[in-house]
Amino acid sequence: MPFPSFEHWVKHVLNPKMTTANPSGYWKFDNETWYKNYQLKYHIAKMIAPRSILEIGVLYGFSAHAFLCAGESISYLGIDINDPSFNDVGEPTLDIAAKMLNHEVPRVPPAYIETRVCNTQKEELTDLGNYDFVHVDACHTYQGCYRDIRSAWPHCNRAVLVDDYVTNGGVHDAVDKFIQDFGATLLITPAISGSQNGEALIIR
Repeated sequence: MPFPSFEHWVKHVLNPKMTTANPSGYWKFDNETWYKNYQLKYHIAKMIAPRSILEIGVLYGFSAHAFLCAGESISYLGIDINDPSFNDVGEPTLDIAAKMLNHEVPRVPPAYIETRVCNTQKEELTDLGNYDFVHVDACHTYQGCYRDIRSAWPHCNRAVLVDDYVTNGGVHDAVDKFIQDFGATLLITPAISGSQNGEALIIR
């Protein structure tokens, strides 16, 4: 399934509350820069071609949409704290994300798109099974990000993608420490001008 046009993405994938909550701010998503950011995630997933995806940190499902469009994924599990105090909009988002994903990626049976409330900083990730591809975009502190990567690693068959590696110091240090501790392979994508990005792709 191709990544949608910018116009379709803004109208049908983005939640308008992300724009109204940030009418002139950094997190105003309805622009070409953020579109290219998620298009990059799409191409990364296209390269990996996962059949199963685990995501830690879902928000409104923008990244999940990119991943599910990219390949022949048969299952997706998105985990999020779902606490309204942890995002700029101030509302739980998992149900909204799931509704968008089931509408915009219709070729994936709804039964295979699952979202789950979980505070990964306090709860262990157990009984999840294994996934080809894991996306980590939740806690951005050094300790929090390291914990999320470490917790996800036993459930990962092929690759972990960590968002905001280039420009967030806590994430950057957590990824580097994980690579040092576990001896995985690290690939880095550049930051896209104007957005807080630069992905760390950790390969088994």
